[in-house]
Amino acid sequence: MITNVCFTVRLANGESFRHRMRTPPGQALSAIGVEALLESEANRVEQYFPGKEFRLVPLRNGDFNFVEVEAELASIPA
Repeated sequence: MITNVCFTVRLANGESFRHRMRTPPGQALSAIGVEALLESEANRVEQYFPGKEFRLVPLRNGDFNFVEVEAELASIPA
């Protein structure tokens, strides 16, 4: 049972933004509910960061990172 979901956006310049959602006491999210929140958050990231490309990284149960693709490329040694 998932009772909260945390989305973190990580930009290439090192900035990060966190958005946490919690269910009311005694309630939990189903897999379908988590998918709906994930889709909504992906649309929100696209709205706030147009033209940037992100990769979704699922972490532990209920946590997700949207990592800017440039951030990954910059960390690879030449």
